[in-house]
Amino acid sequence: MCQAAHAHDENPFTPEFQRCEAKTEGVTPDAMDCIDKEFTRQDKRLNQAYQALLSALPKRKQDELRKAQRAWLEYTEKDCSFLYDGQEFNGQDDRLNAAYCSARERAERATALQQLLNRIQ
Repeated sequence: MCQAAHAHDENPFTPEFQRCEAKTEGVTPDAMDCIDKEFTRQDKRLNQAYQALLSALPKRKQDELRKAQRAWLEYTEKDCSFLYDGQEFNGQDDRLNAAYCSARERAERATALQQLLNRIQ
């Protein structure tokens, strides 16, 4: 993929998440609610970008994208779940970090796929 496909935004989250997070005052259950909502928003955004890019590609490249997306998803799930495994990493901060990781990865991947789509259109 091109360099633009690997862009990492300083803060890839929505303003809704930022407002929600600001209101939590460090209360873990409230922070988890914010992260869960952001995960849902970013997952939807990711799926929309993926489907749009898939539709815009020729068949051969569609197959390559499917393989790349599966590999990305497998890596991301393992990498983020490593941060909270219920044993060595099992505190509240670890749980928050794992959830935050999952939402952030989806946000960044959605942006990367959207950038690729913009490039080929």
